[in-house]
Amino acid sequence: MHSNSIRIALDVVADYWTALLFREMFMGATQWTEFQNNLEIPPSTLNKKLTFLIKSGCVEKLKRKSSRVSSYQLTEMGKDLFPFQMASREWQIKWDRRPGVFLTPWVHRCGAPLRCGDMCNACGAEIESTTIRLRDDMVTEAAYSAPSARHQRGSGETPHDARAPASTPPKVIEVIGNRRSSLTMAAILRGKTRFHDILEHSQLPPATLADRLKRLQLLNLVHSRLYQRRPDRHEYIASESGSDLILLSLQLLKWSNRWLRGMGAGATSAVHTTCDQAMESVLVCAHCGEAVALDDCHLDTALAATD
Repeated sequence: MHSNSIRIALDVVADYWTALLFREMFMGATQWTEFQNNLEIPPSTLNKKLTFLIKSGCVEKLKRKSSRVSSYQLTEMGKDLFPFQMASREWQIKWDRRPGVFLTPWVHRCGAPLRCGDMCNACGAEIESTTIRLRDDMVTEAAYSAPSARHQRGSGETPHDARAPASTPPKVIEVIGNRRSSLTMAAILRGKTRFHDILEHSQLPPATLADRLKRLQLLNLVHSRLYQRRPDRHEYIASESGSDLILLSLQLLKWSNRWLRGMGAGATSAVHTTCDQAMESVLVCAHCGEAVALDDCHLDTALAATD
């Protein structure tokens, strides 16, 4: 089986409710009631997602002897997903400013409302989506096994965001919160443009892939182009906004290669074509140039209506 670090990481984070739970925990939620009130998540689903995150090592459950109430706390592994979520937020600011879509009001320690950029750790230059090349090694089947289907959100579940006035989720959550969409988009960003090639790379059932391609086109992340007639055949090209999703992949790649090597991660590396060196992306504050991490950022609720 051919796998890669990003695919392995997606098995942990590519779930709609999981993405929103991370958002709430980064914002300071620790209690079961906070998750339910903020997300309007069904109790059985919340229990399943928290159990999975504890098992994955991203969250730990704490219980005081003097209280029956448990709290949930991010581990260092969980906190290290903050740059990935902030890269997702940056994509949202750039490509999804629909009225009513919730945006977390983060401020960097320099005092500026948080905006992010990607810097190559090898040459120090800014990284753009057009200057990235991903390369994979083979991972044996024994080194990696996908999680059970119970963790993966069913395609019939309608995503919503209780923090948004119209319960409209950000486009980026619709992609990273659905493993099938993520795998489809990942294949296209690797240059797999024809249906057969996307099918082979994503290993999704044909009907599922066809459904995901339609959804990604509706989100304006992918465009189709006719390349053959009788029978008609199309290729699928990432739009400009879709191409920028690769910047999120860099943060996910770095996290996966650091924390999921026991699952087979470490098989994917990124090359910055500007300097032609293997690199990691450092997410930095666009205002001061310093690295972005959870401990270096805080919330400003006054920005919620304007940022």
